[in-house]
Amino acid sequence: KELEFDNLAREYFESAFGEDWNECKNYFKQLSELFDPPYLRGEKETVSQEASEKLSKVCQVVDDFRDIIDKNLEGQDLGHRASWEYLTYHADLVCLLGLTLEARAQGNTAKAKSIWKLTKKYAQKHEDELQSIFDVFLFIHTIERRLRLG
Repeated sequence: KELEFDNLAREYFESAFGEDWNECKNYFKQLSELFDPPYLRGEKETVSQEASEKLSKVCQVVDDFRDIIDKNLEGQDLGHRASWEYLTYHADLVCLLGLTLEARAQGNTAKAKSIWKLTKKYAQKHEDELQSIFDVFLFIHTIERRLRLG
């Protein structure tokens, strides 16, 4: 089963992102580890030094990957280029969301609320560009239910 998944992941990332598909796959893997799905599902304590430390690294991972994103925005394949263009929005959103969750993990609800407002504003500002691939309303609704910021 692991081999089947790996082959499917390779096929997806290669088709969507082209030449730098493996770097992109590794980027998403890093982000997934930092966001810690059990933490996001509420299976761990909300205020958590471990979560805070992981989430504090999200923006650096994003920044380290931006050169690869930028390089691929110049690609000749329109499908690949579109994937990389959407990834620019994702990079901004994931950094903002990481900062929101980091503040929450530190127990700083006021700061988390402020950063979440910026995150929502960013998503709403770019809704026209993203609506064909990203449901901004559902994103906001889902994350707000998970954040439970009061």
